[in-house]
Amino acid sequence: MAEPTDGQPDIFAGIEGAKAGDPGSGALIPDRWRGITAAALSLIVPGTGHLFLRRWRRAIPFLGASVMVAVAALLFWGRGTIGVLALLVQPKWVWGLVIANLAIAGVRVFAAVDAYRLAPRFGAGPTTWANLGRAAIAAALTLFLVAPHVFVGTRAGRLLTLLDRVFVDDAQAAAAEIRLQVAANAARLGGAVVPTTTTSSSSTTTTFPRGDLPTGGVEFGDLPDPTLSSIGSNRVTVLLAGGDAGPGRSGLRTDVMILASLDLATNQAVLISISRETVGWLLPIKLQGDYQSKQDYLFNQAKAAEEKGTSQATDPEPEERPPEIWLDRINAVYPSSSTFTNRYPNGISPGMEALVDVLETTLAIPIDYYVLVDFAGFVDVIDAIGGIYVTVRSPMNVLFSPAKPGDEEFFLELTPGRQRMDGRTALAYSRNRSDSNDIVRTRRQRCLIREVAAQADALRILREFSRVATTIERHVTTNIPLRVLPDLITLVAALDSEDITTGAIQQGTLAPKRNYRFLPVIDPERARAFMRDVFAGLDSGTPVLEGEECG
Repeated sequence: MAEPTDGQPDIFAGIEGAKAGDPGSGALIPDRWRGITAAALSLIVPGTGHLFLRRWRRAIPFLGASVMVAVAALLFWGRGTIGVLALLVQPKWVWGLVIANLAIAGVRVFAAVDAYRLAPRFGAGPTTWANLGRAAIAAALTLFLVAPHVFVGTRAGRLLTLLDRVFVDDAQAAAAEIRLQVAANAARLGGAVVPTTTTSSSSTTTTFPRGDLPTGGVEFGDLPDPTLSSIGSNRVTVLLAGGDAGPGRSGLRTDVMILASLDLATNQAVLISISRETVGWLLPIKLQGDYQSKQDYLFNQAKAAEEKGTSQATDPEPEERPPEIWLDRINAVYPSSSTFTNRYPNGISPGMEALVDVLETTLAIPIDYYVLVDFAGFVDVIDAIGGIYVTVRSPMNVLFSPAKPGDEEFFLELTPGRQRMDGRTALAYSRNRSDSNDIVRTRRQRCLIREVAAQADALRILREFSRVATTIERHVTTNIPLRVLPDLITLVAALDSEDITTGAIQQGTLAPKRNYRFLPVIDPERARAFMRDVFAGLDSGTPVLEGEECG
């Protein structure tokens, strides 16, 4: 048998011998397997099967396509895990992935079929066992071809469904920004606002009248035009709310409320938790007549307690109920407003929209977006990211109720120090108040969220995508627009725990007085001054709050 210059046997010598009638002339690969071998190679890397058959010119276009795919993949993954995740939350990129996936599958099929067709066929006829073997290999190759493309296609479809169902599209976002502008101007003027529309040959411009801010209103400053851009200012503020819905509970109250604000220029963030116990928050003008029976009932209760001498209020009750004061706990705004579809006809969640309005009015800050998660969603999110490490300050031993239907009660036992927590443990840790008070509880909550923000691993989120997507779709309500997601992901991923400071609006300096039920009453002026100082600290890069409370 002839030997090529590299010292390896020449398989084509066996082919020539077979053609001459010498089936035992030394072919290393039986003739009937040559087509399958060539097809398998081109299935793995299009063009390599043609090289195996020494069809050099035929291999060039397939190899060129393979190189292009490899370069595109390197560029894609070269963006890093965070960059890839930021791309995958943009529908245009996901659709691009779907099209590329179909194109690559088509090239692989064509290359494999072409290589198989070009393979020479001669020699003795195949046996039954050979036919079965070839059929099994063909089935395996087909599975090898189909499986990765089905996987990518189903993941992409799942992601598109998630983005469509959970997050707000550009049209909704534009409408929301216009509503924000109209509402803010209505607050300025103390009533309805009629916009003025001017049409020219090239464009149409809508302007809103400006007016003086009524006493107790919202100081938004000059509002930007509702353009469809990404994060358009130096700060983004998100209300993170945790609902107490779970087995054995009716309705949902926002027991966890945390304002997360990130300064884009200084890359400093702050988490401000709001005590669910606080009362006395300011209602915007548009909501002051919407809780008539509830507000009247609470005011009458307070007056009755005062007359009986059982009131624990710091100050005497006024003669008439002030319409701008919310008399219940702040966590009751959401369930009390959840049916306000007429008030918020285009809102994702009327209850959350109303809660944002109340917080904005009282604190005089704009809140860009909100996210609401229930018990089960919180547990699943923590589990999906692999759990988190939290510094426990004091021992905790308590029997805790289940977060999901079908779960059982469990006994939570924690010792001081750095502890790893799964979702169920983290939920119980953040909600427990059996051996402490609301101040300690809200500190645990904001410190836990701080750890989640600092420890979330984008690579694990990608690996656990199916689980994360299911959790978000089932348990998360948000008005975050799709166009903002890439920037938010990139910004949050860049945060370390040292970049995140924490604080609280709770009983004490910001809520020094008590109502008839001894609940802390917020002081709006002090709360506004507090938020101004916090934001000024973020702007300057020297936060006024510290993060040591979580250490």
